[in-house]
Amino acid sequence: MMHFPLGGAGTGIYVDNPAPALLKKGHEVRVLCSDHFQPEKEFAVEAVLLTNGDCC
Repeated sequence: MMHFPLGGAGTGIYVDNPAPALLKKGHEVRVLCSDHFQPEKEFAVEAVLLTNGDCC
C-alpha cells in the first residue's frame, strides 16, 4: 500500500504516470492506497480512508 494523494506525494505521482499507460496496453491495473478521499481515476483504486471526508 502506498501513500497515494496524487496531488503532491512522490509515490502518488509515480503511480499516476505509468498506470494509465499500462491500462491502455491492455493490462489490468488496480491500486490500493491510503488517502482522505476516494480518488477517481481511469484505473481501479481502492482507498483505505484516513478520515470520513469532513475535514481538509
